Amino acid sequence: MFWLGAQHPAQATATVLHVPFVTQAMHENVQQSFEQSGITALLIGTVKGIPYKIFAVQANRYTNWQIFVLASVVARLERFLPFWIVAAALGTVFRKTMDRRPWLGVAAHACVWTLGYALYWSAVR
Repeated sequence: MFWLGAQHPAQATATVLHVPFVTQAMHENVQQSFEQSGITALLIGTVKGIPYKIFAVQANRYTNWQIFVLASVVARLERFLPFWIVAAALGTVFRKTMDRRPWLGVAAHACVWTLGYALYWSAVR
């Protein structure tokens, strides 16, 4: 999305605005955040329920791709690391049960991600 935003900004924005729950107001909020905070807007915004893809489309105006990639790793970790920790803890606690019933691991994984995304999307405004 970073490169699409750099090469075809109008098309990239239109594409992202067609994603469910993504609004023009979010797009404008991200632009203001970048203007005020630079690349740190990416680190703050993605945990506030603003989809990463909106930041990716606009980031090329505020930073180069190397800094964007580094900031993206941190931004994605702050959102996904808690899910990984919960999944690992469940796997450790229920390992023997899941060894006997492997489908429980898949079900637990699906439940953790579903709950995580429900919480995430409930924060989206």
